[in-house]
Amino acid sequence: MQISFILVEPQRAVNVGACARALKTMGFNDLRIVNSQQYLADEAQWVAHGATDILQSAQHFVSLESALKDIDLAIGTSTKQRAGKRYAYSPKALYESLSEKSQLLSRVAIVFGREDHGLANEMLNQCDVLSTVPLAVSYPSLNLGQAVMLYAYELGPLSQPDQANSCSDDVAEGQWRALHEKVIFLLDQLNIPCSAKEYQWVRERLPVCSRKDISFLHTLVTDVIRKINQ
Repeated sequence: MQISFILVEPQRAVNVGACARALKTMGFNDLRIVNSQQYLADEAQWVAHGATDILQSAQHFVSLESALKDIDLAIGTSTKQRAGKRYAYSPKALYESLSEKSQLLSRVAIVFGREDHGLANEMLNQCDVLSTVPLAVSYPSLNLGQAVMLYAYELGPLSQPDQANSCSDDVAEGQWRALHEKVIFLLDQLNIPCSAKEYQWVRERLPVCSRKDISFLHTLVTDVIRKINQ
């Protein structure tokens, strides 16, 4: 499983440098920047200190949509529940879910928004899962570098080579994508609109289903679609 960290329109170079340093220390190397050149600034290089290779290899994208093109599962971060999402998962809960499905997912992304107002609702809607860090007080919230470090620390074990998981094949990695496409197809067959609660539930809960549940749902959804088409 490859985990990418995506910074959407970061405003301060020092924060980008701090993010690069956090990723390096926790074993991650895929940093993606959306619509910002702050990672090229001298201040970012200074703060990165020992992690300048992360900045040098960072990929730049003009939009979040393009940055997510090759991502199987996108996790949007926010300090509160937004975009109408009813479920928000802590970094620890994300680790448990991703660890259990490590052979089903090829690429996962953790998405962070601007320092001043985070991710806009339209960007959160492009993500499959919402995650938030439980805080003792609502303000001050974590800054960008702190947030990235927290997620990198919690998910760090997933960046380590694991012989038990490295033997996953293309069929296993494609299982999650195939199920997602099947379920969306079934909802369309049943004429359930995107605004319906059922559609929203699928988008939010399906990504965190266990591997066992995913296998069961594959069989169930396939049988329902077959019945509908008979």
